[in-house]
Amino acid sequence: MGCTNEKSNIIYSSKIIDNIPFNQNGSYINARISRDFDEIEDVSKKENFYHHIIESINEFKDKNCLGYRKYINETSSLDNKYTFISYSKVGEMSRNLAFSLNRLKLVNELEYPEEHKTFKLLGILSENCIEWLSTDIAAQFDSVTVVPFDINMSEKKFFNMLKLTKISTLAISKEVGVSTLVKFMKNYKNYLDEIISDMNHDLDDMNSNKNNLNSNNKDDKESKEDKDDKDDIILKTDSNSSYELTLKNVILFDFTTEKISDLVKIMKEIGINLYYFTDLIKYDEKNAEIILKESTRNTIYTINYSYDSENVDELKGVKLSQQNLSSQLTFVADSGINLNFNDVHYSYVQMTSITERVLNYMLFTYGSSIGFSSSSKFNIESFISDVKTLSPTFLIGPPLILFEFRNYFLYKAKTLKGFSKNIIKSAIQSKRENFRKNTSIEDSFLDRWALDHLKNDFGGKIRFILSFQDNLLNELALDLKVLFACPVIEVYSMSELGGICLSTHISDIQNNCIGGPITTSKVKIIDKTNIGFSIHKVPIKGELSVKGPSVFPGYFQNKTLTKKKLIDDWYSTGDIVLLQEETLGFKVIDSLSNIIKLSNDVFISPNKLERLYIKVKYVRQICIISIPKTNDTTQNSLMAIIYPNHKKILNYLLLNKIVNINDVGQDENEKLKLIEDYYDNEDVISEIFSEFELIFDIDKNIEDYEKIERIYLLKEKFSYENEMIDIKGRLNRSKIKSYYLNTSINKLKGDLKN
Repeated sequence: MGCTNEKSNIIYSSKIIDNIPFNQNGSYINARISRDFDEIEDVSKKENFYHHIIESINEFKDKNCLGYRKYINETSSLDNKYTFISYSKVGEMSRNLAFSLNRLKLVNELEYPEEHKTFKLLGILSENCIEWLSTDIAAQFDSVTVVPFDINMSEKKFFNMLKLTKISTLAISKEVGVSTLVKFMKNYKNYLDEIISDMNHDLDDMNSNKNNLNSNNKDDKESKEDKDDKDDIILKTDSNSSYELTLKNVILFDFTTEKISDLVKIMKEIGINLYYFTDLIKYDEKNAEIILKESTRNTIYTINYSYDSENVDELKGVKLSQQNLSSQLTFVADSGINLNFNDVHYSYVQMTSITERVLNYMLFTYGSSIGFSSSSKFNIESFISDVKTLSPTFLIGPPLILFEFRNYFLYKAKTLKGFSKNIIKSAIQSKRENFRKNTSIEDSFLDRWALDHLKNDFGGKIRFILSFQDNLLNELALDLKVLFACPVIEVYSMSELGGICLSTHISDIQNNCIGGPITTSKVKIIDKTNIGFSIHKVPIKGELSVKGPSVFPGYFQNKTLTKKKLIDDWYSTGDIVLLQEETLGFKVIDSLSNIIKLSNDVFISPNKLERLYIKVKYVRQICIISIPKTNDTTQNSLMAIIYPNHKKILNYLLLNKIVNINDVGQDENEKLKLIEDYYDNEDVISEIFSEFELIFDIDKNIEDYEKIERIYLLKEKFSYENEMIDIKGRLNRSKIKSYYLNTSINKLKGDLKN
């Protein structure tokens, strides 16, 4: 598929001059808006997304809605086609499920003190599947709030979420949910003992401190009030009543998978009642006796939990309403993607991602089709197998995953032989040059002939790629546009913002920013001169703050955090942005929580440096932190924690005769162990530093104080599983620093100043 876009002159934002304080520079709204933003806000706040769901079910009755790949029993292999159910079938299943949840009292209405209202909460612990989205829709038929549980979550987060929500019913999948739940529940007593032990330890400290105060008090006479306080503190926490497990029921998603034998027995062993999804979606005559409480615009349709960036041990639950969800629909027109009933989406990004969940609902309103991943975890092989079968019309993903798409494409091109290999190599090179010269990604006849069969591995129908969660490197954006011959749209999204807030336009193929606000968002930039980001200089830099009908109403059961983050309905994102002069588009520089302050009162943006140093051939992943200098612990300097490119390291070792080719075995594990043995080698460290110096010499935007002084090579990738990458796909710096710095401080190597 070709794209004839030339260089875009698009303007993303319009500035509104308000009566504003000195530390702000006015508000920005979508440049397409021709009416007052307050009017748009008033209209949007009356919207109820639940009505869109009902309309789509009625309008697109027989149209393919949700699909999956069946397993062929005889061979245990996947079918070579997707099996779909219609919109009317999804509606029928969801409505019957809503009645069953109500009739069997699986979601009871509970009061939550800080909310001053009742909620009916239902948890889901599952990979993406037909049952997941159908259950989410069913919840909206009866004003039930869905709480997604991350399939890779830690045991601690799982039990903390149960404690905070008091959920009694959890819907789970066969592949992920069952094993995770059984493992966690069997460890519950150990988890509880650990909590009680920690609480008693804290109380011992409090008692000790109070006793010290009492012993220093000359007046031995205590008032009754003081004595009561003391007695309350001295009481040991030997009861677990505060941590009583509320989870009593499990719904097994068995519509797209088979039932598990002995599962009833397994669940009984951990004190859980088992229900089957396929039983609950059947019609029951008693449904006629039940009146469902349909969602209103203020109904909270979901609570998304994640850890607070400022306090990594504190869980925050973002409440989102039907009105928040409805206001996201303007993104379709604002971005120019023009979703329609011919579009097909491949859903593999976890539904805990608000971007994925909102996008699924956007597609639902346009009568599009959604096919779900056949694998619970992303790997490029299963991904290619699925998309080749499904033929989606667009791809989405964070930059980390988009790198995988690009690398697969280039790897396949390299594995070709002879004439075909040379033609494809020439086609890719000529398209890159054509884009740099003419800002065009149009396929020539030769390019199309050369690259089409590689595009077919991705289904052959991709018309755009959507990137979210982090900045897209220019080199990656270029290759995606060249290889797929389609534009790459970048969005800025966050749970607190209801999903997508800023977006580029499909006609803008520059990928120099993340665009401007969608119609239902108003944004402003707050001055942060104290850390080097000023709104009084050009280009304007500061913290992004957002207001509008998409912005969440608050954190569940946490008024303190809500008041801190939501001021006069403005949400401060914690991200530093730059406003481009020509396009009035926004560019994310870094997060406030990432900014490093050096000893000389200079502030460093590690994200900026990582985007530069990732280009070093020996680097696969990189995280930049500050550490004390070895010769002066009162001073700090920058260190790069690197997960290296093993192939490049091995090539260096062989080329410089540090390793003999005969010592390199064929076994991949043995080869990896050999490479890791040289992580501390001075020649290897020096070689990596020399590549860093090349970047420093070439890029004139790097200051002397931004030099990397030390590096450490890791033996494991940053991943979501080891919590080094958060749910947004961003580096979890505090985890990386605390883990690797505390365990490996004596092994740090290198110093550019030597």
